[in-house]
Formats: sequence, structure tokens, C-alpha cells
Amino acid sequence: MSIYTKNGDDGKSSLNIDSNRLDKDSLVFEVMGTLDELNAHLGYLNTTDVEDVSHIIPDIQKDLLYIGSLISQNKCKEHHGEKLKTRVVELERLIDFFESRNPPLSNFILPGGSKDSSRLHVARAVCRRAERLLVKYSKTQTFSIDCMITYVNRLSDLLFSAARYVNKSQGYNDVIWRASDI
Repeated sequence: MSIYTKNGDDGKSSLNIDSNRLDKDSLVFEVMGTLDELNAHLGYLNTTDVEDVSHIIPDIQKDLLYIGSLISQNKCKEHHGEKLKTRVVELERLIDFFESRNPPLSNFILPGGSKDSSRLHVARAVCRRAERLLVKYSKTQTFSIDCMITYVNRLSDLLFSAARYVNKSQGYNDVIWRASDI
């Protein structure tokens, strides 16, 4: 089986076998592409030596594929939302775990520090873009995707907390930003 089909050479694609062909710059493909980009950034982090982070990445990647599958099928029924609500509770537990081990935050910080922390900050920024696109996309749908928006919002918080945790675990300090630095 060939990896290329040539079906998209006209700048159109479809979400699944039964759907109409859409322009590749349609909002739904922006959402799907950004979720894919986020997933790829997270793939870097499977190799971090901070096991508290590396072991949670595969489940998050699966969650992102699940969200993408719901979007591609143009559905989010109540039982789908319940699965994501359960995962949001797990993300909150992980945020609490990381934050209980992070130094108190009283200033803005600059993304950076270790390579792994920097990668988490890049993933967080892409996650925020995915959230903005999901909000925009939700306004075009007749079904609710609030559970997806909540998940992605909480994921960005987790990525921020994990970035700080990784810095601390790898012997780096957060880079504090102060208005007086300008």
C-alpha cells in the first residue's frame, strides 16, 4: 500500500471516508493540524530522563488522538465527554503533584532552562493555540466540544507545571522576568 494517494493534490481533503471534501485550509484542518503538531512536540519528551514526566506523555498523546478522532467524526456525545472529564481530573492530579514540588511562583518566568523544560514550554504554547482554535471551531458546530476545550486548557497548565518541575529536577532555576528588566 502506497503512503501517497494523490487525492489531496487539489488542495482538498476529507475528515473520514464518508465526508465531503474540504479545502485544506478549513478551520477543522487547522484544529486537527495543531493537535498533531502538539502531539509531535510531546513526542520529544518521551526521551526525558525525568520519569515523572516521560511516563505521562504517551497517555496525553493518546488523548490528543482521541480528541482528533471525535473532531474528524464530527461528534462528541455525552459518553465521549465523560471520558475526557475523567482525564481532566487526572491532569489536575498531575498538576497538583508537580506544583507541590515546585517552588512557589511569585513572578512571571521566561520559557527556558533545560532542553526538556524548553520543549515543554513550546508544547504549552502550541497547546494554547490549539485551545484558541477549538474555541473558534466550537462556534461553528451544532454539538458541544466544551469537554475538549477544558481538556486542552488543563493540559496547557500541566505542561507549564511540568516544565518548572523538569527544570528543578535537572538542576536549572526558572528564569524570572521582572518589569524592571525592560
